[in-house]
Amino acid sequence: MITVAIVEDNIQFRDAIVSVINDTTNMALSGTYDNAEKAMIGLPKTPPDIVIVDISLPGMRGTDLIIQLKKLIPQTQFMVCSIHDDNETIFEALRCGASGYLLKDPITVDDIKKSIHDLY
Repeated sequence: MITVAIVEDNIQFRDAIVSVINDTTNMALSGTYDNAEKAMIGLPKTPPDIVIVDISLPGMRGTDLIIQLKKLIPQTQFMVCSIHDDNETIFEALRCGASGYLLKDPITVDDIKKSIHDLY
């Protein structure tokens, strides 16, 4: 079972990813967070296999969250899911410790499932 947590402030997008995970037989949702500060508290308590992180969060940026969490939960893989499609932002996410990067638009259910499986 692949455990997945989501750090996303857009409730509609977060709910869509939750539905994908809940409808996939070999995945389990371990938690959702609407900002990085809450994720910093919750994720180290029960580290998931994969965390899907938005970059543009209220407060701390998703890339800063990844840097801090990689020290606390090094076995967890991080996948950025963002609207930013420029090379600089993608490189920043990978440099900060993300192992994958998905663009929100366009994204499909199959893209999300395949990306989680590939990262796992």
